[in-house]
Amino acid sequence: MAVKSGICWGSARGATRPLRLYVPPPPKSVAVRPTKSQRKLIEQFEAGAYEGRASHMFVEGDVLYSCGQERPMAFRYRRDRAYKFLINADRYSVTTTCHQSQCFRLGPQVSFSALAAASVKLDRVRVVDARPDTWRETPAPVPWDPARAWREHLPGAVLLETDGRYLLSSIDEDEHWSRRSYFLSQLPRKASTVAEAFDCLVPDEVRSRREKPGARPYKRQGDWFFLPTGYETRELPRPSYKGVQLVDRVGEPTDHYVSELRLNSGQCCRGTVRHRPKKRGSQHAMLTLGDIWHEVFQNTAVGSWNADGRVG
Repeated sequence: MAVKSGICWGSARGATRPLRLYVPPPPKSVAVRPTKSQRKLIEQFEAGAYEGRASHMFVEGDVLYSCGQERPMAFRYRRDRAYKFLINADRYSVTTTCHQSQCFRLGPQVSFSALAAASVKLDRVRVVDARPDTWRETPAPVPWDPARAWREHLPGAVLLETDGRYLLSSIDEDEHWSRRSYFLSQLPRKASTVAEAFDCLVPDEVRSRREKPGARPYKRQGDWFFLPTGYETRELPRPSYKGVQLVDRVGEPTDHYVSELRLNSGQCCRGTVRHRPKKRGSQHAMLTLGDIWHEVFQNTAVGSWNADGRVG
């Protein structure tokens, strides 16, 4: 029996006497592993370690995990005789978020769940271009401090290539942080920079209209663009459809609902546009178009996917 000596207070006057505590020995069948610090484990993973363990963090092969195998944090691959890293941008818990913040310096952030939904294998991904993460001051006033603000983290956009497919991974910076989510879009053609990739997603009608002098600015909600027109209501064919969904280019209804819709050569709407997905929360704030009729155009993405979790 293992015994440790200690001290206890025996009376109000502070008299002491030895205290014998029973400490059970560890089972012989359990191997006690030395535990590294999380920082040390990440440094070893960066250097090429294929196994290791720290508190709520471990390495198996080319993947760094947080808490369990269902929470991959970073993936390692080799390019040009050097290690490169992809950081998982999906959010699971406060603990895992703290772990992920220690890995931001290793490489760009992408949503692993969005890549999985797009049938992309991590070991076949190549990073073509990436923008650095940025921080911006966001006003957060309170009654006792009207000038209060906090620093908001904006992950940089990433252009990926896999098996001849070019994918853009980014967030919608125009949305409020509480609604912001990662998206992954497959481009209709090859791109070499992030700026070129964003331009690939703009419809030709929107690009030609915005280049005209004196053109009124368009509005956007997610992958939908709304161009103001000079149409009067009587000039558009009846009937008017109220509270209906926008239809994509293949004729399928989407999660974007408009107050009033009329069909001309395409879709024209006015009023408001709301994002109402059935299986998750809204990712876009309500868009107000007013009484002006707007032509509706969808972006040119071949396919689009969202992160399963909240990303920021």
